[in-house]
Amino acid sequence: MAARKINGVWWVDFYFNRKRRRLLSPENSRSGAIAYEALQKRRLLNGENIDEKVEEKKISTFSEFSKKWFDCYVLTNNKLSEQMHKRSALHAHLVPFFGKMLISEINNQKVEEFKAAKLKLGLKAKTVNLLTSILSKCLSTAVEWELLEKIPRIQKLKTPPYQYDFLTEEEENKLISAAKGIWQEMIILAVDTGLRLGELSALDWPSIDFEKRSIAVRRTLTRGEMSAPKSNRVRYIPMTDRVYKMLFEKSERIGLVFTIEPDRPLLQNRCLNNLVRICLQAGFRRTKWHSLRHTFASRLVSHGASVKAVQELLGHSEVTTTMRYAHLEPNVLKNTISILDGLQNFGHQVGIKIKNEEKISCFRE
Repeated sequence: MAARKINGVWWVDFYFNRKRRRLLSPENSRSGAIAYEALQKRRLLNGENIDEKVEEKKISTFSEFSKKWFDCYVLTNNKLSEQMHKRSALHAHLVPFFGKMLISEINNQKVEEFKAAKLKLGLKAKTVNLLTSILSKCLSTAVEWELLEKIPRIQKLKTPPYQYDFLTEEEENKLISAAKGIWQEMIILAVDTGLRLGELSALDWPSIDFEKRSIAVRRTLTRGEMSAPKSNRVRYIPMTDRVYKMLFEKSERIGLVFTIEPDRPLLQNRCLNNLVRICLQAGFRRTKWHSLRHTFASRLVSHGASVKAVQELLGHSEVTTTMRYAHLEPNVLKNTISILDGLQNFGHQVGIKIKNEEKISCFRE
């Protein structure tokens, strides 16, 4: 006997010293099973014990395993926003496509078929990359749990350069003038601190330090629930003069900073709808709360702030995310190239001096 496929799964089946060995192949292919059989025979010849009850291990379908992965891994290790994102991706995209397949059957070809199907449905390349990243993490966990030998190598789709929107100073002033009450206050705080919408909604008075003129970002609001901010760490943002004055003059200093109903945070949809309403009433182009965060970062970089400092203020875990704004820093490339001009001038002047000295020495002779 040799490699055999039973119910879509490859096994090795052979005799050694009159004892039958029936083992599940860690790689679900004929070539993988043949290689695995040869490996086990070599181990037996070397006197090793291979009597592990591999045959009792059950290979899960993706639907079965992804549910266990979500319950045991995602709910334990991921924040609420990440949990919701992965639940949605599994339910709407990954399980409908891969659900009935054994996790060992998900290979490069199946992944490419998935990518092609999603692109055909109109999903953007960036969205497809996010879905395959979740798939990759799910299967990687199966490897860590010793249910898979390896996972397919997933190649990301090429995506267009990241496009982001930010306001000019004139547009910012127009938007602030059109807004009233807490909506005006939230817009000012967003463009002067770079806080995300969820962080604005979750901001409370204990996080405001008027003596140090600093705001501590400790939590965010996601689908009505408070959780740690996206970076999963507290960050501190100095207050501008207008933010300090605006917050200092607020009469209520208990509970949440921005609220209409006591102790009830402003939910995302309400904030989004009111910003749209303000834009329409002012005859202003439609903008988003995240554009105000982009405005904060873009303005800092364009006035010479270091990308590393902006990364700290924004709470980005990777500097590569902040580097989106690097091209706005004024005269960086020009100043860098000017170094070469200085070197060339230095060499030219030295060369002339040496040459002149040679001429003088010739005349002296």
